[in-house]
Amino acid sequence: MSDRKSNSDYYHPPQRILRFLRWFCDPVYLDEVEGDLFELYQEEAEQFGIRAARRRYHLHTTRYFTPYFYGKKKVWNRVLNNLQMLSHHIRFSLRHMSKQKLYTFLNISGLALGMTCFIVVSSFVKDEYSYDQYHKDADQLHRLSLQSVVMSSQDENLSAQTPILWGPALKRDYPEVEAFARFVKMPDEDEPWHFLTNDKEFLEHKILHADPAALSMFNWPLIQGSLDHALANPRSIVITQSMAKKYFGAEDPMGKVIEIDPHLRDNDGNLTQEVFAHTVTGILQDVPHHSHFTFDFLAPADDLSEILGGDINTGGNLDPWYWRGPIAYTYLKLKEGLEVESFEAKFPQFLETYLGDATTSRGYYYSPFLQPIEEIYLGGNMDSQLSPVGDRTYPTIFSIVALLILALACINFMNLATARSSIRAREVGIRKTIGAFRSQLVHQFLTESVLICFFAFLISIALARLALPVFYSYLGKEWIFHPQIQWPLLTGLLFLSLIVGLLAGSYPAMILSRFKPVEVLRGFMPNTLQSTMIRKGLVVFQFFISAFLILATLTIVRQVNFMKDHELGFDQDQVLVLPPDVMQNFSQDASSLKEQLLMIPEVEDVVLTSGVPGQNINGDLYAENGADPNTGFPIGEFFVEPNFQSMFDLKLLSGRDFFDSENGDQPILEDNGRVKEVKAILNREAIEKFGWLTPENAIGKQIIRDPNAGDWTATIIGVVEDFNIQTLQEPMVPIAMIMMPRYSHAAIKLKE
Repeated sequence: MSDRKSNSDYYHPPQRILRFLRWFCDPVYLDEVEGDLFELYQEEAEQFGIRAARRRYHLHTTRYFTPYFYGKKKVWNRVLNNLQMLSHHIRFSLRHMSKQKLYTFLNISGLALGMTCFIVVSSFVKDEYSYDQYHKDADQLHRLSLQSVVMSSQDENLSAQTPILWGPALKRDYPEVEAFARFVKMPDEDEPWHFLTNDKEFLEHKILHADPAALSMFNWPLIQGSLDHALANPRSIVITQSMAKKYFGAEDPMGKVIEIDPHLRDNDGNLTQEVFAHTVTGILQDVPHHSHFTFDFLAPADDLSEILGGDINTGGNLDPWYWRGPIAYTYLKLKEGLEVESFEAKFPQFLETYLGDATTSRGYYYSPFLQPIEEIYLGGNMDSQLSPVGDRTYPTIFSIVALLILALACINFMNLATARSSIRAREVGIRKTIGAFRSQLVHQFLTESVLICFFAFLISIALARLALPVFYSYLGKEWIFHPQIQWPLLTGLLFLSLIVGLLAGSYPAMILSRFKPVEVLRGFMPNTLQSTMIRKGLVVFQFFISAFLILATLTIVRQVNFMKDHELGFDQDQVLVLPPDVMQNFSQDASSLKEQLLMIPEVEDVVLTSGVPGQNINGDLYAENGADPNTGFPIGEFFVEPNFQSMFDLKLLSGRDFFDSENGDQPILEDNGRVKEVKAILNREAIEKFGWLTPENAIGKQIIRDPNAGDWTATIIGVVEDFNIQTLQEPMVPIAMIMMPRYSHAAIKLKE
């Protein structure tokens, strides 16, 4: 279509933007605006040409797309008016806050401290509930855990470990299992392995043997390598990104060799010095902080077949113990939409098929169960965890305390505002006299309240940033900023601060805006029964919360002091302990080490032992000689030298200590070297479990270790008072001290 009519002297402007202008512009201004634009378009068409004039027409027209010329929706005018009123309220509030500096400081600081507590605790609670939620198929991932029950006493024990052969068997027999992955932890933190590469040597303990499916089941990004093949071959190893940098720096770790010395021993207990070479086949991104377990190295689970001397997938050539001995952490990926309870109902048949009476004949039985992976961290209060876990009780308690502190800050703000009602009353009276509506006054007071809360929120963010590392350090955790967690939390807290401002300012706004100007200007202050009761109720509630928090704090302080000052049943002053990772270097000549330590003038005594009081220990089932084997129960074992009892000042209730002579209380061996008989000292809890009335009655009694297998017989020569080997939250456990050279620790008593 031509831009110029054939029989006229004017040009047609662009129609699309003209139609939009006619829709947008208020009719009051449209004729004048359209005329001016038309004349300008004709002039520019003659001067610059049609194409340039069209471009310039678009530019000139867009200048009229402003709220002033907008006339199609009357609501816009109301929006503009409200924005102008809001701007006025903000300016007035800031001016009032600057004049009332002390009042503003008290309000902002009180709310800031309350919000800081809330932010800190909310971050902690959010952190606790965010574990393992990053896995893509988290709803299908479950850990197979174990409940073992002693038949004689019905004592229950929960364990995160299961037998290593259960995972493959479940996958073979049950179509509900889509995949499985086992993790086996070989080195302990006290007995790390030596890792050597590029002339670098480190001690490491965060290494797990894992099935190849682990890399596909869990969402740990593999930076280099193949998910399907990284753990498929023996003697391969997958390392995390931080370990790659630690061992190889800027070099490409793929294909490099890491030599591992696992400190293997021969039949005589001597180190073999055997080293195993592992080839790096994958680089894994560091395991996220919000995981219920972490690691630095993954080795193939198939390597365990060589270590254990049989097939860990079928059980071929393996001792039957591996069907009942919990040494692996087994994770199952179940079919999508599967009812977990229906699958757990099949476990008794599974145990009957593969275990039979292997456990019940030994006085205990198993009850396996599944834990959703997202619930392990807060619901994992059980033995043998891969890493320390949390407790659902603490986030709940902290949440309640944080809400109470925030409520306390809000009530304090409301009380301060209502207490100043007499000062603000004349202001309200004058403003109402000159025509202010009650709604305008309410908006004014609410704006002032929200501004105070907003400033308090900004300050609370800075305070929380300083407090969070200290708070986490007090809890024994490391605070790490996670944007995907903290930013949504801060955004939510920003809206919360606005809500707090509205709630905290609502009552003062309603009370102050209700005053009648005539009464106020005459000096009469309204004081209705309702407002008085509300103010008194707020003060009472504030004192109630304060008293509750003070009592809770005193209770916690008393609990902490109790744990610090409670008599543990043993003397730990002036005692140093050499842990297994140090003692393993002297395993072949521990007696010589003891002699050299005793030559130091500051050393009073040295005792070799398998463990020390205050540290959890392993043990086995024991039953009284001649009693039903099913009456047996687990007893923790210390393998000690004669001076163990005197070293830790354990209170002897009856009997005697071990003879300090070469043959006095040494174990009696059979011809094949197997231990036949030992001497033992029990604690009070153990003799009560056996049903012996007094410590004196226990002397001379005999108990059998693993009564179904008849491991060895122990003769009781002494009884000591109970002492703690677990936290004070846990009950006392039966303990046996046995004189036997199975030492992994050295306790050194220093002179005072």
